Amino acid sequence: MALKTFISPSDLTFGWSNCHRCLWLRYNEGVYAPMAMPLVGTLSALQEGFYARLGTHEMNPKLPRGHVVDAGGWVVSAPLTVAGRVTEFRLRGKYDLLVQFEDGAHGVIDCKVSGSESDKASFYAPQLEAYAFALENPESGDVRAVSHTGLLVWQPTGAGGSADEGYTFSVDSFWQPVARDPQRLAHLLADFIALISADQPPPSAGECRDCGYVAKRQSLGW
Repeated sequence: MALKTFISPSDLTFGWSNCHRCLWLRYNEGVYAPMAMPLVGTLSALQEGFYARLGTHEMNPKLPRGHVVDAGGWVVSAPLTVAGRVTEFRLRGKYDLLVQFEDGAHGVIDCKVSGSESDKASFYAPQLEAYAFALENPESGDVRAVSHTGLLVWQPTGAGGSADEGYTFSVDSFWQPVARDPQRLAHLLADFIALISADQPPPSAGECRDCGYVAKRQSLGW
């Protein structure tokens, strides 16, 4: 199988922070462990649909005034340059919300559901910076300057309702701004491309659940 040259922004967070051998196999062999997350898509659609009707000041008063211009849109970047050389790699992914502020700049907002108010800004920063990079350096179409990125988080706080009237969940909502850091993204992309372009790294059976599962099956002769 040919090396996959479209880099998913989410792989710059979840993929890179986990097993590098599994990441290599995803891009070189198209092999990855299936994931069952049945509520993620439903909750994401509910959040995007709810916020798409609001102005940014209604989402959170800390945001500049503006409005949603797209929800669930795809971005594809121009070819990435690493160490002064234009590569065959591009960023491709789907953001949650794209907003435009009154000054004409844009914001990329990721919707999350979390059981706590723990700050996830640093963890998701590369993913959001990748969306911003693709918007500012698109493969085609208009260039869109991005001034803000961040997370709009729902934290479930309770349940209510009745069998007759239906049941509801209540949530708190808070904004976690993510500072722009193009230099950090550039360094990460260079390391990411070097990893998936090299030979397969050794298995991390001691740390990776999937590699450990495969190793255990092999040891049993399966």
